[in-house]
Order: sequence, then C-alpha cells, then structure tokens
Amino acid sequence: MNSSWDRTYKRLHSPNGLRENKIHSLSDAPKRHQTTDSLDSYRFSSNLILNESIHRFHIETIRNEMQKIMTANVGVFRTNETLSAAKKLLIELKEQSQTMTIDDKGKLFNNDLLEAWELGCLLELAQATTESALARTESRGAHARDDFPERDDDNWLTHTLCFKDREKYQLEYKAVTLGRYEPKARVY
Repeated sequence: MNSSWDRTYKRLHSPNGLRENKIHSLSDAPKRHQTTDSLDSYRFSSNLILNESIHRFHIETIRNEMQKIMTANVGVFRTNETLSAAKKLLIELKEQSQTMTIDDKGKLFNNDLLEAWELGCLLELAQATTESALARTESRGAHARDDFPERDDDNWLTHTLCFKDREKYQLEYKAVTLGRYEPKARVY
C-alpha cells in the first residue's frame, strides 16, 4: 500500500512527474516584491549605520517612544490637541528613524534589519491612524473625540481610506453599506 508521501515522492522525482517551470525571457521572470525592495532600501541606505552608535538612534528607543505617543495621544479618548501633538511627534520620530543604528552586519537572518523595516511600517500606520482620527470630527465606537462627543451619521457614516502620496497623506471616504441593523447611538 502506497502512502501519500510515497506517491508525492514518486511524482516529484520521476522524469515526467512535474513540468519544469522555466523562465524563457526576462519578462517571464518573477517580479521583485515591494517588501524586498523596501528591505533593500534599509540595507543599502547611507543613513542607516552598521555598528556605529554616535548620534544615532536605536530601533528599540524609537519603537518605545512611538508606543508611548500612541498610547498617550491616540488612545480611545482623543482631542484635536492630543492628535495634533501626536502628529508632530510622529513626524519627528520618522526623521529620527532615518538614522537608526543597526548592530547586525549580516545579510542572512538579520533581525535588526527586519526590526528596522517593521518599525518603518509601524510609523506609517501610526501616522495614517493619527491623520484619519484628526479628520473625523465625531465620536463613534472606539473613536471617542472628547471635543466632538456626538455621532454624526449624516457626515461620517463612512469608511476612512488613507493613502500616502510621497510624504503627504490623503484621505478618501467610502460609504458604509448598511445591513439588517440601522446604526443608532449607544445608550446605557
């Protein structure tokens, strides 16, 4: 009796078992993934310094500062003042992240490089969240603006879509498709 492993092994290793996936021209070659390009930009950046910590920022320092900013200013209860402060501080952190120290010089399994890339992604998400929250002048669910305590279904029954064009964030809105339940204010 043949096990599934035996059948798979025979299929993989027989001369006609699998078709070869050959690349016939450069246009047939797989395209580089955006993540790979992003990692390469961190790896080959002249600003990111390997094994030099003079006037440089460590990844952990920037990540911890970002966490503090987001918790203190962009939590559930928000105001224009706290969101504007967060926006300014996040821009400063992003500038600091351009001169991060990466201690690991290796090309394989480089966790420092991966953490630097992840931090860049987290900073982008933090900025997008802050920009979106600043624009939404109402309170709804987990977005509670102390300076705008009421819901505004007429203007804000929408999904917020945030796009980045170079260094500027652009917001667009998509109408919410209502299901069986009509939206209503939570009353406790």
